[in-house]
Amino acid sequence: MLVFLFKNQNIRLLRKTLQKTVLTVCFITGLIVSSHAQCPSPDVAPYVCGPPAHCDCASWPKNGIIIENSPNIDFQFDKISQYLGGITYSGSTIIHIKMDSTNATCADGSPCKWKLVMFIDNFGTGGNQWDKTASYGTGVGTKPTIDMVQLRVYNGCNTPICESFQTFNPIDDASIDIVNSAVLIPAGTCSSNVNGVGSYLNHYNEYTFTVDYKIIPGFDMAPGMYQLSLNFCLVED
Repeated sequence: MLVFLFKNQNIRLLRKTLQKTVLTVCFITGLIVSSHAQCPSPDVAPYVCGPPAHCDCASWPKNGIIIENSPNIDFQFDKISQYLGGITYSGSTIIHIKMDSTNATCADGSPCKWKLVMFIDNFGTGGNQWDKTASYGTGVGTKPTIDMVQLRVYNGCNTPICESFQTFNPIDDASIDIVNSAVLIPAGTCSSNVNGVGSYLNHYNEYTFTVDYKIIPGFDMAPGMYQLSLNFCLVED
């Protein structure tokens, strides 16, 4: 039985003046194993990481998510062209999946099959707005919205969302599938949506995912600091 909640990003957006906006991405890791939570389909909010549908995959630490790169990503906007065209960071997050251990004591008998989903959290702010942590000056404007964050996730064998940037539905706990196939696709095929037993150690291209980020703030935000949390959920399916 495996449920792994990787709280990937605590995204902070700082705007002091029209000339400067800084967004910082902070990584937090966590593990949640639950048999009580409900697990709605992606794009149904609130998204809950778990419980697993079966018990054929071994739990952490035998299986799980490993992250590369710095735990912080800073977006600094100080030019009009950046406010209008945004800033893009490519390859800022690299995720390794290790799902090569099965649960021999499980009576289910189904194959170890998993899915990987990312979902957004605005710290209880509600609605579609970022959490505001500080105010600056007396400027007026609106809070940034959740759908301002754009992400592209891909690997060496491609994913269903590898071709273009994705945005979340403008609601707290909205989610996007990275890997979620109704059928078992075994390792070694280098197909999109590989979701069987395997590891980045043996099948790097299938079990390693790269994340690109883009934010286009525009000129309408009220001065201040804002944050969001972006979470990756690896769960047996």
